[in-house]
Amino acid sequence: MTRIPSLLLILAMAWLPLAAAADPYDGSKPLICSLDDTVDCEDDDNYCNLGDAANVNLPGLIRLDFKKKRVQPLGAGAQAEGAAIRNVVKEDGRLILQGAQNGRGWSLVITRDAGAATVAIAGGAHGFLIFGNCTPDD
Repeated sequence: MTRIPSLLLILAMAWLPLAAAADPYDGSKPLICSLDDTVDCEDDDNYCNLGDAANVNLPGLIRLDFKKKRVQPLGAGAQAEGAAIRNVVKEDGRLILQGAQNGRGWSLVITRDAGAATVAIAGGAHGFLIFGNCTPDD
């Protein structure tokens, strides 16, 4: 009889580190995201340009601060103001952030298994897609 409680205790202790290991992309800790490749499209001229964050006046790095609910630019372009995170959703293995700024709406989707990031920014007849990667800000 004493073997079963001991076995349960050992199993519980072995599982504890797994439960304590936090998902780095669960929205509880800050992340640093690179903004790498961009697609910039305008309906008025029916064109899309490929480039990088600098081509669309965005910084190459941003910090996601979930406690302050802010997206803050880092590095080159850091003088730009940050943006408020208005909504955070965890769904289908993804962390989805949304907000609005300067007459545009934006969504940032991060895969929770690897940190791959996609940003969509829309405003009128102009839109952007930005691809990058996020890592924990330790």
